[in-house]
Amino acid sequence: AQCARSSTALCLQKTETLSRAQMLQLKRVVHLLVCWQRRQHRRSRSTAATLWNLAVESLSASTSTPVVPRRSFGSGQWLRSAEAIQAYESASAVSRGIVLEAATRVWCVSDVHADVRTNRDWIDALEPQPDDALVVAGDVATGLNVLAQVLRTLRTKFKHVFYVPGNHELWAAHDVNNSVDKLFRILELCDALGVHTSPAFVGDDLLVVPLFSWYRRYGSAHAGALECFDAACKWPWCTTSLDDRVADFFTALNRGTLDWVDQHRADAELISFSHFVPRLEDLFPGFVAFRHIMGCPDLDRQVERLQPNVHVFGHSHINVDELIGSTRFVQNALGHPSDGNAEAATLTPLLIWTNPASSP
Repeated sequence: AQCARSSTALCLQKTETLSRAQMLQLKRVVHLLVCWQRRQHRRSRSTAATLWNLAVESLSASTSTPVVPRRSFGSGQWLRSAEAIQAYESASAVSRGIVLEAATRVWCVSDVHADVRTNRDWIDALEPQPDDALVVAGDVATGLNVLAQVLRTLRTKFKHVFYVPGNHELWAAHDVNNSVDKLFRILELCDALGVHTSPAFVGDDLLVVPLFSWYRRYGSAHAGALECFDAACKWPWCTTSLDDRVADFFTALNRGTLDWVDQHRADAELISFSHFVPRLEDLFPGFVAFRHIMGCPDLDRQVERLQPNVHVFGHSHINVDELIGSTRFVQNALGHPSDGNAEAATLTPLLIWTNPASSP
């Protein structure tokens, strides 16, 4: 704010041509630059004005898609969840609010389970949509190499790719310390590939918000055999994926994002997405016993806070497209061949948003 006040007179004519989303990006860039200058003990009025001018000219001249900021979370055992949450927030604050080039349409898919060869073939055969964005709501692959291969392929087919990990991605193999360490490695991989795992504006009128999520035991009942669900995950602070501390961890990872959206959404339309299922009573028509491993009330409250136009989810492999209140809830899961879903052979990404500016 001090930087803006000190240079408003110098930059007024230039900033008149910037959109609201570009102005948001501009202020974020200038804030980072000024923080750096302060660390260098140079706080002059002329320096602030110069930084503002440079940032305005850079945004005005650029027509390319911004590079995803590269985060580094470090590696470790993460024996305390609070340390992992702090590491995520410290690294991720800079990644929120990137302003991307407008897309013509937004599509969605989930649960592509590309560790299976036939599903990888399905991904390879997708028709390119170079003017559009794709939302991928988790369970892409367990292996990091396969995950990287799939995300690279999707990046060649779509202008923008948004993604959030599912439970299968967090199965911990011998090459990672634990599932938290693997989560951070996945987020670093996405940054390197230009895949978006933080909120970003797509043009001026659309904000896309990924939400981390997990499941929580449904009610007070014992989950029976499901107490061992996702046994391949390895949590540094507990022994089972149904431990409440796992759901608490993923819920806490979203707090900074939710606060950021509250401040910056303005009048933009909003698409949010998670891997796990919100509003179980409405959106999970499967066996009641499976609700233990489908979602949790924390996710419901966070989606309610966002009030999205569309919320995409996955996990249950039960496809739905339902309007509840003012929000369209969508699952469009490819699923696993063992599901026996005859519709999977003809499934394609589902259209969830069309840019009003592109309508005839």
